[in-house]
Amino acid sequence: QNPTPTPDSGSGDAPDSNSGENPPDAPNPPDAPNSNDSNHDWLWFVLGGLLLALIIAAIVLWTRRRLAATNPLNLCRETRSAQVASLILYRGILTLLAQTGNMPMRGETPDAFAARVNSVLPNDDYIAFVSEVARSRYSGKPVSAATIERGRRAYQSFYQGLRRTERMRYLLSRILHGNGSIDEI
Repeated sequence: QNPTPTPDSGSGDAPDSNSGENPPDAPNPPDAPNSNDSNHDWLWFVLGGLLLALIIAAIVLWTRRRLAATNPLNLCRETRSAQVASLILYRGILTLLAQTGNMPMRGETPDAFAARVNSVLPNDDYIAFVSEVARSRYSGKPVSAATIERGRRAYQSFYQGLRRTERMRYLLSRILHGNGSIDEI
């Protein structure tokens, strides 16, 4: 005599219709992922991250090249003309000084501007450099190598004296606008 299992005893191999389980032969429910479909969302994150890194690297590279291309010290080294080199340095110094709030006033001579700047930011090389550049510019006399060296020292001194915010503004100005035209001097 075989005893018949009762529905609430839970014995036997047949699944309980109220348990929520599918019998082994039943198809997967529609919301369950198919074993043949793989989730590639992670790949999009990796590709997006790589694209972002590539964009950042391109911006950094372009910025570094732009700063090197607008550096007055580099530009005056690349020119063969001492006259042009002196004007490049002078324009670079004017652009730098503008970030400190020091700009030539309308009608102010280069020597008067240099004296005014020197009273706030002492720099003897700048005074001598401006005097020689102005004399050369207006008289046509050639600029000496010593004048160029004074200009380099004056530029470096002013650059090193910039506060962090002034330096950032100066570099941003060079990136976006360069140093300005030497024709306007």
